Amino acid sequence: MIRIARYIMSIFFFGVVLFATAQEQTSSLSSLRVEAIPAAAEVYINSEGPFATPYVTTELQPGTHLITVQARGFNTHRQTITLAAGERIPLNIELEPLTGLVLIHTVPEGVEVKVNNSNKGTTPLLLTDLPMGQHTLHLSKSGYLEKTIDLAITGRAPRHIKETLISSSAALTIASSPPGARITLNGASRGTTPATVDQVPQGSATLELHMEGYRPFTETIRLAAGQNAQIHAALTPIPATMQVVSIPAAARIYVNNQFVGVSPVTLENLTPGTYRIRGELPGHEPMARTVQLANAANQTEELRLQSNAGQLVVVTQPAGIKVYIDGVERGTTSFKPDETDQVSNPLTIDLVPHGEREVKLVAKGFYPLTFNVTINKNETTVLQPRRLERQFIPDLEIRTRSEVYTGVYLGTMANGDIRIEVRPGIIQRIPAREIINQKPLQRPAVPQ
Repeated sequence: MIRIARYIMSIFFFGVVLFATAQEQTSSLSSLRVEAIPAAAEVYINSEGPFATPYVTTELQPGTHLITVQARGFNTHRQTITLAAGERIPLNIELEPLTGLVLIHTVPEGVEVKVNNSNKGTTPLLLTDLPMGQHTLHLSKSGYLEKTIDLAITGRAPRHIKETLISSSAALTIASSPPGARITLNGASRGTTPATVDQVPQGSATLELHMEGYRPFTETIRLAAGQNAQIHAALTPIPATMQVVSIPAAARIYVNNQFVGVSPVTLENLTPGTYRIRGELPGHEPMARTVQLANAANQTEELRLQSNAGQLVVVTQPAGIKVYIDGVERGTTSFKPDETDQVSNPLTIDLVPHGEREVKLVAKGFYPLTFNVTINKNETTVLQPRRLERQFIPDLEIRTRSEVYTGVYLGTMANGDIRIEVRPGIIQRIPAREIINQKPLQRPAVPQ
């Protein structure tokens, strides 16, 4: 019994010693509790691990320890702690997210940038705070169509984004031939050609071009957002009108050497440009000039022709003599009242070209008379009466009961009597009752 009691006592003593030793060892260790944001972080203690957060340990030896906390998409956190024996330390660590580097350029500049509906500024723009992962990039600027881009940040490697926004309106480049036409677009004045008109609303647009001297140009066009349309209009000139008059009138008018009529003359639907006009009138110097007709012109050109001729007054004996000047018949001298074979009325011939002219007087039954006369400009030359010598060439034979007459027939009286010149200057009247018959004689050719 005594042995048993001693055995039990020894076991009890040994247990007390072990418990005291364990208590002494436990009280010399340190405790650490690590919590992290995000919660699914990993913890390394002196390169041991990983341990999932939150992490608690009560068995750290007193002293200095390296604590490392890391999570995907976050910057790794490292720190050292020094623990005293039996010390308990809680660590609350918030990891900083990893961010990307994004440089954004746009055409045009000044575009507003939103990332996940958060305003970030205007381009050109450098973003340094975008966390890893998927993001929505929104680009907007007044006058341009908005644009949305999906952006994935996977690391710290810089990203360069270049985007061109499309105008929400159209642009219209307008030229004309010739240039300088006034532009009206949808009823609003927009300058002169050539020009580029920006910010034109998409849809139907009415373009009008106006220029003095040209027909208006109108065209309806349809424009799409972002379109840069081009229009080149060939303007149609308005034709010109020209009246050509001459002093004196009735001149023959030529345009570019083509006869167009006798003045006054009106020419319509002429293409604007340069023309050569000329007027010609007998007895006057031709006159020509070059004229310039503008678009839609309505102008009158006057040609004052200068006389290069004179006037000739001819009196003949007898009357009824044809007058030729340089081979051209210019009139016949007329009889004075009740005088059939005496000095004629004066024959006035206008527009006789100046200089020495050949005048020829011709009448049936008379020898022609030719002579020269000098005509001066704008002067009247009066000729003394010119007497023509009668030709005696028998042209009629008349047989009576008692005699045969041959001579020059002068005419038949109302009662039938015939007057005949039987010898030069001797006129015989043959009564009708005595005439048995008569016959014409063939006249020899006489130079005229």
